[in-house]
Amino acid sequence: MDYNELDSFLNSVDIPEIKTKPKTFLGIARQPHYENVLSNLYAFYFDVNEEHGLKDLFIASLSQLIEESEIGKGKEIVFDDGFDIETESATNDGGRIDLLLSNDSHAIIIENKVYHGLINDLDDYWESIESSLEENKIGIVLSLYKIKQINHPHFINITHLDFFKCVMVNSGKYLLNANDKYLVYLKDLYQNIINLSTNTMEKKDLEFYFDNNQKINELLELNDSIRIHIAEEVEKGIGLLDYEFYIARRSECDTRRFISTKCDKLSIMISTEHLYTNVNAIGILVEVKGDAINACENLKKEYFTKEEFESSMDIDYKGRDDEGVFQLAGQWEYPITTEQISNLSQFIVDTIEKDHLLPIFNKLEDFFVKEEAKEELVEIA
Repeated sequence: MDYNELDSFLNSVDIPEIKTKPKTFLGIARQPHYENVLSNLYAFYFDVNEEHGLKDLFIASLSQLIEESEIGKGKEIVFDDGFDIETESATNDGGRIDLLLSNDSHAIIIENKVYHGLINDLDDYWESIESSLEENKIGIVLSLYKIKQINHPHFINITHLDFFKCVMVNSGKYLLNANDKYLVYLKDLYQNIINLSTNTMEKKDLEFYFDNNQKINELLELNDSIRIHIAEEVEKGIGLLDYEFYIARRSECDTRRFISTKCDKLSIMISTEHLYTNVNAIGILVEVKGDAINACENLKKEYFTKEEFESSMDIDYKGRDDEGVFQLAGQWEYPITTEQISNLSQFIVDTIEKDHLLPIFNKLEDFFVKEEAKEELVEIA
């Protein structure tokens, strides 16, 4: 691996900043692309009498797009007397129309497509809806991307995104009387459609990768080697303490917990996650799990030497993380240089000695063992 060449590469290119798509409620619920979910949401907003207060915004926008299409120009679909909305409407041959907008003489048949291909029997859909004249009904395939050809003379293609763009453009005169809550939902649904309709990666980002993938892969290989080195150095450093621990790895390389063999609620945690950011530091902490913290209330300042106590915090604990673990001693960020990272194991040993973390750990371990023995005696009595 030619490090001079890699250094020259890194200094000569602007690495693209990858933008993430905004989260939506459907995305958080892991249902952003389910066709039946989208159909139900569309049905709600198509209903002119629903509490969203947007009246005929959706049907007016859809009618506009129909009239702009070649097939739609020859249609006369009028819902002046209102219309019914039905999802999963049964067809003559056992099919299901995703969304049907209809009254006695007019109908809009909507086939909702997201990631699935168009293999539906559109003839069955068309023949299943009885309207007096062909010009009074139309079929729509609502899809993420443009469909080049639909094999039915009365079906047109509209994309979800084009439909929503039309809705949003037309929404102005409806906003005053709309329910604010459902406007928020509408905007979130629109963002969900944008997320589904746009690629995660931009063309320029893909071009950057494929133009430079050899050097990028070399950098990834270097990154993996460094992470392995750091993980090995962490475990080597703990090994140099000549003390027996159980090892728990919260992630492959970033965090190690070295758990007491006498008390499984006591551990030394070493975190190297900041080494992979702009913060050159590692975390070394003496920790105790959840309910074991209650026993620490019996600890007295005199239990530790002055130096040990200054590295711990008696009853005023350093804090608790998301896993319910309290940090009793040490620091989240010990600054470290590149030279020290090359011999990380010795840095860990030196830091643990400097901050008296092993004596603190030993005294806590003895304390917990005695507390457990007391509890056992109480239970026997």
